[in-house]
Amino acid sequence: YLETRAEQGFNAMIVSLIGSEANGGPSDDGATYDGVAPFVEGDILDWNPDYWQRVHDYLELAASRGVTAFLYPIDGWTIGNAFSPDSEGSCGEFGARVAEYFADLPNIVWVMGGDYFPATDDLAEGSDVDHCMDNALRGIRSTGDIRPFSMQLGYDKSISTENPFWAARVDWN
Repeated sequence: YLETRAEQGFNAMIVSLIGSEANGGPSDDGATYDGVAPFVEGDILDWNPDYWQRVHDYLELAASRGVTAFLYPIDGWTIGNAFSPDSEGSCGEFGARVAEYFADLPNIVWVMGGDYFPATDDLAEGSDVDHCMDNALRGIRSTGDIRPFSMQLGYDKSISTENPFWAARVDWN
């Protein structure tokens, strides 16, 4: 797949680390097509090594073909389903772990959201999900990772810097 896409001139792809039916995955538990789950018993800090090694291998293959991965550690389709943190702190620990695990790959641009509609009356204050994703971003940054970051908000209008919670946090729209 990656070889064909590179030959066709594609140089970027969107990748959600955790799958769900809504983002193209085979199920809402985050498992791969052959049943490999990302987490042990749903604990976002207890990683299934087989799953994460497979993700790393695919991202490494993409890098070797000059393909950039717009990588979603958390997206709006998986949070509360396959990605169910027990605290905002665990979101930060998850972000740090993701950044460390993929630190050797030069082809990553960070993105979160994924058609994400914040469920809050005060966009500047942010929702619980905003706070989780922000803590994940802080975790990524705590490792020294400076790769660009953005937020994909819900359609019809998805300009990251127009959301007051995310405006100062994103590097690009």
